[in-house]
Amino acid sequence: YMINYIDDRFIEVELSLNSAEGLKIPNTAITEKEFYEIPKEYITSGGNSEKDGVVLETYEEGNLVFDFKEATIYYYDETRDMVYISADLFESGSNIKNPSKDSNQKLKVTDKVTLEGVYNVNKGYCVFKVINKVYSNEEYTIVTPDSTYGISSYDHIVVDATTVKEQDIIK
Repeated sequence: YMINYIDDRFIEVELSLNSAEGLKIPNTAITEKEFYEIPKEYITSGGNSEKDGVVLETYEEGNLVFDFKEATIYYYDETRDMVYISADLFESGSNIKNPSKDSNQKLKVTDKVTLEGVYNVNKGYCVFKVINKVYSNEEYTIVTPDSTYGISSYDHIVVDATTVKEQDIIK
């Protein structure tokens, strides 16, 4: 093949010593979002639907009130049995109650965790999906496919995450 490159003084060659399998996404698609990390046992179903959420303790006129707050689970860490919900749901320092009948445990939610992800637009609007990186370089990142709360093959993602924000409608 030397004859093909005889006119070039320099040839850029990339040797792939470490190969990784997964979904290839551009680095411009990756953004960050803040989450509360809470134990899975604090998630319950309720309200007027079967959607997941937490029981938030609030005070109204001096009385303790329990309010169901619908919460989307963005990521589940199986090794630590922790779930990640949006930090925009309630203020830092709020108390959530363990929903089991024989428990009076409550948890003060203060610490925020930042996770990386992409905006999925399969439904016509931007939905944040957490990614698990396998490999990354200057141009692209390879992520694990088909994770429980992540992206899958053939999902449509926003290529430049700086141009949109969550819940934006894509036209």
